[in-house]
Amino acid sequence: MNSNKSDKPGTGMNYVALRQTIQNRMLVIGGGPVHPEKSEEEPHPFREIDGVPVYHIAKTEFHLPMFEDHRWSIRPHRWGYFYHPFLMIGMPDLGGDVTLHVVTRFPGWYCMTATVKLDVWGNGASDAALDVVCWTPKVTGDNIERAGARLFKALVYKMDFVEEDEEQSSVYINEAWEDDWNATNNCLEIFREIRNVD
Repeated sequence: MNSNKSDKPGTGMNYVALRQTIQNRMLVIGGGPVHPEKSEEEPHPFREIDGVPVYHIAKTEFHLPMFEDHRWSIRPHRWGYFYHPFLMIGMPDLGGDVTLHVVTRFPGWYCMTATVKLDVWGNGASDAALDVVCWTPKVTGDNIERAGARLFKALVYKMDFVEEDEEQSSVYINEAWEDDWNATNNCLEIFREIRNVD
């Protein structure tokens, strides 16, 4: 679902930031991202969130069947945005924009994609990187906002290194992070729920 073909030199770094920081996939020097092992068995979800399984690209190979051609016309729904102040860790760190969409083209599923673009001052001219992060089945009473919330929780759990049996991050304890992340309200609410450990 992704493509990193671009004639702008910074585009490749946007894909590195997306894969490393947002998807939380290991990278191998001289190679691409490490993919989870393919299996003939039913894929295992990353977590159950609000009682519904959620799959994450860092833990499970993307397994949704390709949708029919007529479903291309179903536009993704913009779900949220945040600025990641250290999207690419370095000296200095480089921040960037992360825009989230919920895709409904796959029958019976909601899928969250992230579009990532590093700050131009450090990365130069570039096209944004785009790829799937997580997906979840549609359940009774679902809508885009509810499904997007559980998908975004999965993204943050993985991005913030939240342990498998935990629901809160210890990374931001006693740290004033909110202003730097400049998140839309729906993202900010979930960031607070996961990061603001009492």
